[in-house]
Amino acid sequence: MVLSLTLIIFSTSLLVIASSYPQVEYLTIPLFEYSHKGVYDYKAQLKPNILYGSTVIGPGEGTLYTRILKYVNFTFNYHFNIEKNSSIILRYSFKTILSSPKGWSKILSSTPNVTERFIGKVAEISTKFTLNLTEIKVLLSDVSDETGSFSDRYYIEYIPRINVLASNDEGLVDSFFTPKLTLTLVESSSQGSRLDMSDLYQYDNQSVTKTISITHGDVYWKLLSSYILLGVGVGGFSLSTYLTYTNSSKYEKKKLNDLLGSIKEYVVEVEDFPRISRPMSIYAVKNMKNFVKMAELIEKPILLKRDGQHYVLRLIDNNMIYQLDLSKT
Repeated sequence: MVLSLTLIIFSTSLLVIASSYPQVEYLTIPLFEYSHKGVYDYKAQLKPNILYGSTVIGPGEGTLYTRILKYVNFTFNYHFNIEKNSSIILRYSFKTILSSPKGWSKILSSTPNVTERFIGKVAEISTKFTLNLTEIKVLLSDVSDETGSFSDRYYIEYIPRINVLASNDEGLVDSFFTPKLTLTLVESSSQGSRLDMSDLYQYDNQSVTKTISITHGDVYWKLLSSYILLGVGVGGFSLSTYLTYTNSSKYEKKKLNDLLGSIKEYVVEVEDFPRISRPMSIYAVKNMKNFVKMAELIEKPILLKRDGQHYVLRLIDNNMIYQLDLSKT
């Protein structure tokens, strides 16, 4: 009895000590980085003036006083950079809004979504637009007459909305970047009537990561020894392992069927994939959510090939093939 009590106390102490350490440790590993950069440049056209002695000035060359300002030509350059060679899709649109602190706003211009595709580590777009101060002043006068509201400042916002979808062997990027340019028309008796602007340079850097698990074998064996000493039999352990494995297999089969059911509206089943004579690049997509996202953006059907319990999904877009192996998800 004394020996049994000693064994129970020893095994219980070992179990408590071993349980204080994690069997599995999770680490976050960076895969690659990517960045967005938006840069605005401008050239302001002035009336003949004494102040500057020039009719054209740019950033850092002086205040834009509205009494001598005619119009401003802007250039917007966007640059996307990613560390890994990728298939990159850019979707972007632009909108210009005039607003007042008194509560009203008006859309001056907007563009529909444009899609462009790139291969590599860099994607760039550039666009130009003009702010005509005379037209803005006429519009402000008309709106003030209609509303009866006047203000000493008004805001003009130029808003690019850029969605980047980039895929490579390491992962998928689905990122939005909105580098808004704010122009402020100020009427001030002390500082002069002027056009102020902010955020000519905007930058955002992000990273894609994955989580890995590390199993500590020594902790496992200490726990197992404690359970054995406490009377956990080999037969019970084997039965528990068997039931766990059986339930896991049934769950995986059900999970696979559920996944197929959730994308039926996008899927076209084929006996074999079509043969394509031109060179194609194949990108492995990591999960179903990213794959359906690609299908919705590209607006093409998903091809499904069955081979027993082996399922392969393909999405063909120009010279690229996006592939997902469901038997491994």
